[in-house]
Order: sequence, then structure tokens, then C-alpha cells
Amino acid sequence: MQDYCVRFNVVYNAILANIKRLKQLALLKSPDGFDVDMAYQLREGDPTTLEDMQKNAISVEVNLVLLCLAPPS
Repeated sequence: MQDYCVRFNVVYNAILANIKRLKQLALLKSPDGFDVDMAYQLREGDPTTLEDMQKNAISVEVNLVLLCLAPPS
């Protein structure tokens, strides 16, 4: 997840400012790199910035990893 966010930001930041679309468009398109369910979850929180969405995505991944590492109950 973090790797995807870093790669997305590198590409996004490489776009010249005068041809870069609205920041909201990046916020809308960023989740498209994930499966439909994950993209829905990322958009569901209604983040206001790309940074907020990426923080949420990394948080979701951390929670999933912790859940997978937890011993069965």
C-alpha cells in the first residue's frame, strides 16, 4: 500500500503544474489502483485530501496485517 502511494505521488508530482488537473481529480483516481472493494472503502471515508486518503489506505493495510498475524481465537 505504501509503495503504491509513493509511486502514485512520484507520477502525480512529475506532471507539470500548468497541465495538472484539479487536485480533487487525483483524489478520485488514486483508489482506482486497487480492487473495487478497497477503492470503495477508501472513498467511503470521504477524505478531503489525497494525503488523508493515503494515510487511511496505509492504516487499513496495517490493520489487515495485524489481523492476519493475530492467533486464531
